[in-house]
Amino acid sequence: MEKPVCPLCGSKSPCAIYNNVRHSNGASIVKCPDCSLVFQHPLMCETAERDFYERQFPEYMKQRGAAGETEPAKHYHINQGEAARRLKYVEKYLKPEHEVLELGSSTGYFIGHIKQLVRSVTGVEPGEQYREYANGAGIKTHPAIGDIKGNKYDVIFSFYVFEHLRNPVAFLKDLGQYLKPEGTIIFEVPNVDDALVSFYAIPELFDFYWQVAHYFYYSAKTLENAFRNGGYEKSEIIHSQRYDISNHLHWLKEKKPGGMGKYADIFDEAANSAYKECLIRKGISDTVTIVAKLK
Repeated sequence: MEKPVCPLCGSKSPCAIYNNVRHSNGASIVKCPDCSLVFQHPLMCETAERDFYERQFPEYMKQRGAAGETEPAKHYHINQGEAARRLKYVEKYLKPEHEVLELGSSTGYFIGHIKQLVRSVTGVEPGEQYREYANGAGIKTHPAIGDIKGNKYDVIFSFYVFEHLRNPVAFLKDLGQYLKPEGTIIFEVPNVDDALVSFYAIPELFDFYWQVAHYFYYSAKTLENAFRNGGYEKSEIIHSQRYDISNHLHWLKEKKPGGMGKYADIFDEAANSAYKECLIRKGISDTVTIVAKLK
């Protein structure tokens, strides 16, 4: 196996921090000592990757306990709460005259949620089943970004997709051609500084957390570095916490995923909100978002 080279800073010194990537064929998680980027090595081959996202991904996510269903209509409706969560912090970047693109748009539940706020919404979704559902619901969705070549957008969204990309900096450089001169990119990713990983460091968590679908594990720092290398400048970094205090207590107590809302009779919404705000203030929330513009 070839030694890993950091795709952000070029360092040839990344070293393994975990040797078991779930569902992979012997991959490890490595960390660059120079720029702190955490990534998987080696990656799936491109043929296996294509089949994974076109055919296997919805069921894979369901097995991991992700919110939603593989059945598209149920998936669309059950994720309206997630769409509303996102809208709270991105609405200020939307205007009625905007043309909006979402990469990895799934069943279209987010852009469907915001389409009344902007001029137009377009999705890119490689998964055939979800894409067909979105198109059937009147949400224009394409299988690949190359299908919209020549179009430009005011805002480009991507939620929990960037960590799946095998060449993130090259992708960002190419993405600039789809952005209007004063346009905005808003990408949300898991935060590798998540309290479960960086503070509680629950051993049983790691076999679940390090997964074959995630090639890169970004912190606010390394996410900003990736965008800088891709030709963008940061406008804002936003921390948010998707999972509640019950989920964290469940991991600590039961050593397994699940538990959302399980202890709500003990820890009420005020306690839950205060806990989330603490994690956000310390930068150890489970989610981090970058808002960026072309340099």
